[in-house]
Amino acid sequence: MRGLRARITGPSRRTHPAVAAVCGALRPKTSKAYEILHHGHVCGRTLTSMMTTENPTRLESQSDQQDVAAAVTSTSESKPPVLPRRITLRRLAIVTSSLALGLLTVTGAVTRDAEPEELEFWQVTPATYRDTFETSGTVSPLHTERVASDCRWTTRILSIVPEGTWVQEGDVVCELDGSEVEEFLREREVRLIRARAGLETSVQEELIQETTNERRISKAEFDLQDAEMELLEYESGTWPDQLAQVEGNVHLAEDRLTSAQDDFDYNEYLWVRGHTNSSSYRRASADLHEEDLAYRKLVGEQDLLTEFVHPRRSLQLNHRQRDAERDVIRTRIAASLAETRARLSTLSDERRVAIYERYVEYARKSLDACTLRAPRSGQVIYANSWYSKSRGQTAIEVGKSVKFQQGVFEIPDSDHFKVSVPLTEALISRIYNGMPAEVVLAGFEDEQIAGKVTHISRYPRMRSYYTPGVRDYWLDVTLMPTETQFELLRNQAKASVSLVLKEQPDALMVPRSAVAGLAGQFFVWRMDGEDLVVQPVELGDVQDDRVVVREGLQVGDRVAVNPPEQQKAALQRHLTGNSAS
Repeated sequence: MRGLRARITGPSRRTHPAVAAVCGALRPKTSKAYEILHHGHVCGRTLTSMMTTENPTRLESQSDQQDVAAAVTSTSESKPPVLPRRITLRRLAIVTSSLALGLLTVTGAVTRDAEPEELEFWQVTPATYRDTFETSGTVSPLHTERVASDCRWTTRILSIVPEGTWVQEGDVVCELDGSEVEEFLREREVRLIRARAGLETSVQEELIQETTNERRISKAEFDLQDAEMELLEYESGTWPDQLAQVEGNVHLAEDRLTSAQDDFDYNEYLWVRGHTNSSSYRRASADLHEEDLAYRKLVGEQDLLTEFVHPRRSLQLNHRQRDAERDVIRTRIAASLAETRARLSTLSDERRVAIYERYVEYARKSLDACTLRAPRSGQVIYANSWYSKSRGQTAIEVGKSVKFQQGVFEIPDSDHFKVSVPLTEALISRIYNGMPAEVVLAGFEDEQIAGKVTHISRYPRMRSYYTPGVRDYWLDVTLMPTETQFELLRNQAKASVSLVLKEQPDALMVPRSAVAGLAGQFFVWRMDGEDLVVQPVELGDVQDDRVVVREGLQVGDRVAVNPPEQQKAALQRHLTGNSAS
C-alpha cells in the first residue's frame, strides 16, 4: 500500500550544528529566521526569497560580514558563537539567512537551483508471492475419435453423411468404392488355391524322399556291416584254418619224405652188400623222389599262400570295408541333399501360400474397411485441415480420392475439453502432471475456468522454421468448467492459461524502484524516525515490479520508492570510497 508523502531537501532532516549554534544564541529573539532554522524547515526557495525581495537586503557594512565569518568560524571549532553586542533584528535575519544558505550549500543538502522533491513511501506488509506463467493456446476436445481409411487401395468416396450430422455408435458414416479390391481378391484366391495344391505335392514328395533316403542309407550300412564281417571272418577263421592245413600237410610230407629217405638208405645198404636185388633199390629210389616232389609242392603252396594269396585277400577285404564306409557317407550326404531340396521346395510353396493368404487377408480387410462406421456417438466432422478449409479447399466429399490411412472424419468428445499450450524449455522442469491452472477464454475475461495439466510432451518441437534454435514443449490442460462456464466453451477458441510456478505466503515485498544495487549488494532507503537511512537487504524472487526481501526489513517499515538522484549519487560515493579503502 502506498505510504506517506514527505517533502525533504537532503539526506537527513537534522539541523546542522552551525545552524543550531546560531539558533541557540538567538533563542531570546522571537524572529521568523530563528523559527525556520530551529525547526529545520529550510529550503533553497525560502532562503532565496528572504535574501532577494523587491528591495534586496545586503550586509550593511564590512563589520557585518566579519561578524558572520566569526560566527561560522566559531561554529566549526565547536565553540559558542561570538556575536556582536549591538545588532538589529533586520541585520540578524540577513546574517542568519546567509549563514544557513552557505551551510546547506556546503553540506550538499541543497543547492541554489534545487527544487524541493517529494518522496513516495511504501509500507512493508506481508503478502502472498506468486510466480505465475501465462501463455495462450486453443480449446479442443479432450478426446477425438479420428476415423481413417484402412483400405490399402486408393479408392473414391461413394457416399458420406453430411458434416455436422449426429450419429450413434456403429452407424454407417461413409462408403468407399471397393470394386478394384474385389477384383484383386478374386484373382488372389485362385492363385492361393494353386499354391496350396503345389504345397501339398511338395509335402508328399518330401515324405517320399525321406523314405527313399532311409532305404538307401540302410542298404549302404548293410554292405558296410557285411564287408566288416567278411574281413573279420577271413582274418579270424578262414586264414588261420588254411594256414594250419597247409602247415600240417607240409609236416606230413616232411615225415613221409624222411621215411622214404630212410627206406632208400636201407635198400641202398642191402643192394650194395648184395642182400637185395636192384629192383627194390630202384623202387625205393622212386618212392624217395616222389615224396621229395610232394614235399616241395606243399612247401611251394605254403609259400604261395602266405606270401601272395593271404596278403591279396586281406587287401581286397579291407578295401571292400573302406569302400562300404565311404559308400555309407556318400549315401547319407546324397540323402541329406535330396531331403534339403525337397524341404526347400516345400518351404517355397509354403511361402507362396503365405503370401497369397496375406494378399487375400489384406484384400478382405480392405473390402470390409470400405464401410466406415462411427466409433462413438457424436457429431461428424470431416477431416479437412483448417488450412485447407480457410482457403475453400475440401479433400473429403463424394467422388474424392482417399488414400490408405488418410483421415475421413472425426467425432470429438463434446463433454470434455482441453487447451494445448506451448512452454519454453527453461520452465519445463517446474511443470508436473496434475498441476492446477486457470484458463480464461478470449472475450470472457471475467470467467476463470479451473483446469489441470494432464499431459506433457516428452520431446520439444521447433517453434518456427525461421527460429530453429527455439523449441517448445506442449502441455495439455484439461478444463473443469462449471455448468455455466461449459456453455462458453467452443472448439478452436482462443484461451489464456495461467500456471502458478511458485507461491510463498507472508512474503515481504517492495517495489523494484525502491532497491539500489552496487558491487553485488542491494540497499533501500528506510525511514528511521525522522531520518532517511540506508538499509542493506537480501533479495529473493522477482514478480513484475515487486521484489521479495528475505532479510533486512520488518513488517511496518517504510521505504522510499523513488529516492532522489542526489541520494543515489551520495550512496554510490560512499560505497565506492569504502571499497577503495
